[in-house]
Amino acid sequence: MISYTLIENELELEKSCLLLRDAPILMIDTEFVKTRTFFASLSILQIFDGKNLYIFDAIKIKNLDLLWLTLSNPDIKKVFHSSSEDLDIIVHLSPYDITNIVDTQIMAVFLGLGLSVGFSKLCSQLLNIDIDKSESRSNWLHRPLSESQLRYAASDVYYLYPIYQRLNHLSIERKLDGLILIECNRLLEAKKQTHNSDVEYLKFNGLWKLQPFELFLLQKLAKWRVEEAIKRNIAVNFILREELLFKIIKLESFSINQLKKCGLNLNEMKHHGKHLITILSKMKDVCVSKYPNKILKIDDTPKYKKTHKEILKRLIELSLEFEIPREALFSKKMIKQLIEWAWLDEYDQTNLPVLIQSWRFDIVYKSVRNILEQN
Repeated sequence: MISYTLIENELELEKSCLLLRDAPILMIDTEFVKTRTFFASLSILQIFDGKNLYIFDAIKIKNLDLLWLTLSNPDIKKVFHSSSEDLDIIVHLSPYDITNIVDTQIMAVFLGLGLSVGFSKLCSQLLNIDIDKSESRSNWLHRPLSESQLRYAASDVYYLYPIYQRLNHLSIERKLDGLILIECNRLLEAKKQTHNSDVEYLKFNGLWKLQPFELFLLQKLAKWRVEEAIKRNIAVNFILREELLFKIIKLESFSINQLKKCGLNLNEMKHHGKHLITILSKMKDVCVSKYPNKILKIDDTPKYKKTHKEILKRLIELSLEFEIPREALFSKKMIKQLIEWAWLDEYDQTNLPVLIQSWRFDIVYKSVRNILEQN
């Protein structure tokens, strides 16, 4: 039976943080709900230092600043598994800067255990333990939490400790520990970046089909939508669905009746109709020079396919040469980003693609630069 302490008030929080602040390493996990909100609603945060396992109730404890302060200590290594959403929550809620993290999912990639390998699979592979994940999608905002939920939450950080120890030993043995820490830090720094609503529209698919003015309208609508979602903490599609944005930018004129024809429901018209007309009307007189450039679709051309194939072949050779699993070295998305950087951004040195940043530069750059120049 895994032993844990449930922390539900600030006095208990203070006592537990006094113990945790001297720990060299902490296993961390969160449970949250994110269905209709822009930001996740944190339910609990679990921490295990190898001796003490605490489950902090983020709903009952109104001020978690002492805990966030503890996690900001650069001398404490913070271990997560699949940390992306955990870091989103911590970066959003904490007034302090979190540093010195490591992600066992990233470690597993570098050690050849698979891409995006789940925690249950690692428990099975490394510890010969089967984890019951039935509580993972339970209602974490309901109180009181059930004993089954608490046991599940505790097990995530309890078993993370021996998994980390084994993966860390292997990474040091294979001299991959330095690269793993760099890669984990890259993820963390990306999470800390301020949200740039001006480029929100670039997340959409099919942009190459749009003309510059349509791209300009979409840029402004996407910017408004995400800023509204952040301000009201509502998921973006509950502000206005993506499909509606694409219909609106195709309108020949902007009026309430035209918006209704696009398919906006009564609630959307009530809350956003007049404001959308105001935004769109202002765009008509904007100088053409303010429009985004037309987005070119290059990935289905013979030239692109040939270049992609040659770079892929070379990267596979490099992964074998440097004994780094290909999943850790590159992805198809990275290759596409690299080719677009060379052909569309003309080797812009202020915006290097991931494939030639940091440790990958020394391994990859000369080889792929030759291929890009030859094509």
